[in-house]
This record gives sequence, C-alpha cells and structure tokens, in this order.
Amino acid sequence: MLVKGGRLLIMLVGLGMLIIGLKTNLAGATNYALQPIMAIVLMGMLAVLLVLGGLLLNRVFNQMSHKMLWLLIITVYLSIVGIQLLIIKNFTPSFVRDPFRVINTAISLSQHQLQWPIYFSRATNNVNITVILAQLLKITHFLPVSPILQVRLWQLALVQLVILVMLVNTYLITKKLSTVLMTLIWTLIIPFFYTYNLLVFYSDIWIMLGFGIVTLSALLLNNTKKPLIQGLVLLLAGSSALITQLIKPNFIVVIPALLIWLVMCQAKDQVPKKSGLLVVTISVAVICAFPVNKLIDQAVNFEPVERYEFPIQHWMMMGLNLKSGGTYSQADVQLTARQATLTAKKQQDTAIIKARLEKMSLKQISQLFVTKLTNLQNQGKLNHNYLDGYVKAPKWYLQRRLFVDNGITNLTRLGMVILYGLALYTIMMSLFFGRRNAHTLLAVLLILGLIVFHTLMWEANNRYGEAMLIPLLCIVTTGFEQASELTKKWSLKGWLAVTFLASCLMAFLGDQQSIATSQKLKQPLVKITGQYANCGGGFNYQPVSLAPKQRLVQSVTLPVSAKKLQILAYGHQNIRFNLYYHHKLIYQVANITSKQRHLNMNHDFNIYVYHTFKPGKYKLVFTNSQHTIGKVRVQKAAYKLQEGQIKELSGNASFIFAFSR
Repeated sequence: MLVKGGRLLIMLVGLGMLIIGLKTNLAGATNYALQPIMAIVLMGMLAVLLVLGGLLLNRVFNQMSHKMLWLLIITVYLSIVGIQLLIIKNFTPSFVRDPFRVINTAISLSQHQLQWPIYFSRATNNVNITVILAQLLKITHFLPVSPILQVRLWQLALVQLVILVMLVNTYLITKKLSTVLMTLIWTLIIPFFYTYNLLVFYSDIWIMLGFGIVTLSALLLNNTKKPLIQGLVLLLAGSSALITQLIKPNFIVVIPALLIWLVMCQAKDQVPKKSGLLVVTISVAVICAFPVNKLIDQAVNFEPVERYEFPIQHWMMMGLNLKSGGTYSQADVQLTARQATLTAKKQQDTAIIKARLEKMSLKQISQLFVTKLTNLQNQGKLNHNYLDGYVKAPKWYLQRRLFVDNGITNLTRLGMVILYGLALYTIMMSLFFGRRNAHTLLAVLLILGLIVFHTLMWEANNRYGEAMLIPLLCIVTTGFEQASELTKKWSLKGWLAVTFLASCLMAFLGDQQSIATSQKLKQPLVKITGQYANCGGGFNYQPVSLAPKQRLVQSVTLPVSAKKLQILAYGHQNIRFNLYYHHKLIYQVANITSKQRHLNMNHDFNIYVYHTFKPGKYKLVFTNSQHTIGKVRVQKAAYKLQEGQIKELSGNASFIFAFSR
C-alpha cells in the first residue's frame, strides 16, 4: 500500500510539472508578425496535427520491411549529420562567457600552458570539463585543422552520442524500428541539435548524455541475461556517472531517484535483481567523483584563489531571489564578491538566505517555485544560450537574423510541446488505466529529481532542464506506442473530433497574459557580427598598456548593413576612439573620460555608436592622446578570435565589439 501510494504521488507531481512544461513552451509561441493569441492557437493546432500525422505515418512504417526501415533510418540520420556539418562549416559563433573561458583555457592546457585564469576560482566546477577537453584536444592534435575546429568536431561527436543513446533507448522500449525512425524524424525537423547544443562546447550536452546512459543501462540490464554484457553495461554506467558528476555536480540527483525506483520496482518484481547492482555502481561512481575531483585539481596544479572563490550558499541565495525569478543574478554576484574571504562570503550569503525565507510569504514562495519550474522547462530560449552572435555567418542569415531566430525558437517550442503533450498522455494512461512500467517510473523520477533540486535548492536555468530530454523521450515513446494502438480503429470523425478538442485544450493552456495582450512585440536590435569573447568584468583582468601617442588598429569586415556598434573600453583616462569606413573617419570620441557610463567591476564600459553602417571594411582605432601610459581593453586568446586581428599586438588579439541591426 505504501509503495502504491508513493507511486501515485510521484506520478501526480510529475503530471503537474509536465503541465507547467507544456504551458510554458506553448505560451511562448510568439511571433513578431502575429498577435500572441493567434501564435498560441496556431502552435497548439500544429502540434496536434503533427502528432496525429505522426501516428498515421507510424502505422505506415509498421507495415514496411526491416530492410526498408533501416534504409530510411540511415537516410534520415545522414540528413541530420549533413545539416549539422553545413552549420559547422557556415556558422562560426563568437564564444562568450563561461564556454569561452573553458575552451580558451583547454586549448592552452592542451599546449602545455598550465596557467589557470582567476575565473576558475569562482567556477571551480568548470575545471574538470576544461581538463577533459584539453585531453580530447591532445588526441586530435595531429589533425590538420585549427584547435577551435577540433573543439567543434568534438562537440559534433558528443551530439552523435546523445542521438545514438536516444535511439537505442527508444528501440529497447518498443522493440520496433518504426519508433526509432519517428524519433529520428523529430530530431531532423526540430532544431534541438542544430543550435546551442551543436555550436557551443559546454557541460550541458554531458549531463544530457549522462541521464540518457542511466536509462539506457537500466533498459539493457532488463533485456539481457549474459554476464559479459551485463558487466559491460555496469562499466558503461559507472564510468559515465563518474565523468558526468565531475562535470555537472547536479547529476547527484540520480542517487535518490535510483534508490526510490529500485525500492518501488523490487516490491512489484518489475526489474531484474541486477538492477540493484546498477544502482550501487552508479551511486559509488558519483560518490567517488568527489575525491577524484581533488586528485584532478592536484594533477593540473589548480588551487582556487580565496578572494574570488564562491561558496555553495551563493547559488542557493540566487535561487531565492524574487527579483530575478530564482535565476542568475548579477546583483547577487556583486553582493558575494564584495567579501574578501570565503568564510565571510558563507556567513553573509547564509544570513541573506535566512532573511529571504523569513521575508517571503507562502504565496511568494509558491510563485517563485512556479517561475523556476517554468524557466527550467522553457526550451524556446535554447538557440539564444551563449550565442550572442557570430564571427562568420551567411549573409542571408545576418540580414534576417531576428526572423530566422524567431522561427527557430518557435520550432523548438513546437518540438517540446509535442514531447510534453505525449508525456502527459503517458502519465495519464498510467494513472487512470494502470498502464505502468519500470522505465517510465525511472524517467519520471530522474526528471523530478532534477527539477526538485533546482526548484528548492539551487538557481534555475533553461539549460539545466536540457538534461530531461532523454528521460522525457522514454516516457513519450511509451505513450506514442499506446496512442498508435488506440487510434487503429478510429474513423475520420474520430480524428477530426480529437484534433478539435486537443487544439482547444492547447489554446486554453496558453498563457492568459499573452491571450489578453493585444499589442505586437516590438522588434529589437540584434547582434549580427563582431567579437564578443571576453574574460569578464569581475576577475581583475588587466587591460593592454598603450604608450603615449601610440595606437591600436583592428580592421573588420561588415558583411551586411547595421545600425549600432558597441565596443568595450577602459575608463579613467584620456584615450581617443576613431572609427573609419574605407579610410574615411565617420565617428570619433576625443575624450573617453568624459563619456564614461556605468563602469563595471573591471573599470570597463561600452562606447555606443548609432549610425547607418553600410557593408564594407571598417577600422577600429584606439589612440593614446595623453603623455602617460594608457590602457585599452583587448581580449587575447589561444585561438583566432576574428579574421582581422590587432596589427600592433602579437598573437590572437581583438577588441571586444559588436555590430547590431
């Protein structure tokens, strides 16, 4: 009775969270050419039609031979890889913030330059992924391509591993190639693996893979009795858990999820006895990650500088910030950073946590938790994560970036609406018709573990929610097969009735605030090209010294027209900035000191130039007009940041600038 009640509670909580996930992805279906309510209705109807069309298509696939299905699977997969290769070839992002710091340091480490930037004293969890990337680059150092292209190829390889794990999970659940093909078609159409996950090397793809291997290992153990294969599965699960925990500390949520799953399923005899060994293997691997982490720090000579180190209380404090909705807060970062010692930071942040909890009413806490749940599951923002702009991109894209990005956003949301809708169907079938299985329960527990951790204990971000993809697909696969069986005997009237009712439900679930809004969205300026990579404003990075009367020049090519240029400058001095178009002076700031606005912790500020910029060649020039040494904000890197580098400096050096339109 206790196990049955616990399972019911888990499914009900999972149902509620999936409803929020469906709602947030549906409600964000905005379009700059449509009213919000119209975009939501169209999104809902399209999702329903695609699901029903998918069910009909799956029926056709079920009648095909295995040979034909394999041919289609290979064709669709090669199409996906082809698109990904074209994107890598034509789009070069300007890596920013955390990914830039990780990639740049990893390239330096792979070239035996053991110097850790101050940034890692704050983001100690990123040391391990940097070391792993450095080791991967050592493996491919013989390739006749640049280190940054090697990084991008490794990211492509990781994406293929995630897709492979998705497909094997799908096949083990249904034992049907037709369902594998449907999963691939979703992957082909929805740009989940064409934007951030493909273009930016960072930790999110690793935890996505880690969660996928947990479900894969459980399914493999349930489908084989050979000791050798079982041993290999346990080895895969343990090594994957160790690596994932080293890279993503929130992976620890798999331990309680697996323990609850084991207790509930063992009571019902729904999993083999070897599943207990799987839980032990993964749990031990996760725990071992902590001493292994210290060994890695020693091996690479990493020791955090206490002045810049942050305690774990800092992220818990951000998670309780009502103004930021429990997400990243720059104000909280500055609050913690002002303390000189780690002990003082812990004491201050702990006191703030207590004060925020005491100040918040029950209603405010509930609203904060719902906001964090929404942020975690809102994958419409995926193509904007760490993709501020591009060093190189096709002209057709740069000319229409806002329109194209908006289409990618809505297409991603559409894909997530389909997944959440089918997952809800699966959970409801489990609750009301008793269609239960062990892998669905495990998938729900993994999702709940991640969501509860970030909702109750940590700050929330949509990137963290990406880890749910493969567990979510495991739930969806079961529901899709059940729906496929259910619709076999439907008449045309039945199909039309379900389409109408489901579309109405989708519209109802849309954000009521969006429904009430009658104004169209204002089109903002978007960055199209430039060099945005920088080490950050809060880590005391030193600017480049410039002798009296000397200057730094960088030539850049603007492929399309623009309306704004912003360039980072160093304050408190008399430095002149000139901008030339085909050798003609079009803008000048004679005295930067008089133009200072909002200096950050690193004494930097942005110069903004509003102008009708034509396509062509521009020169960015900083000149030291004073009789003493001047300072200019320049970013240096272990790889080429821009086609045009600063001529007067050796190595890869560039200003930090962006053109927008």
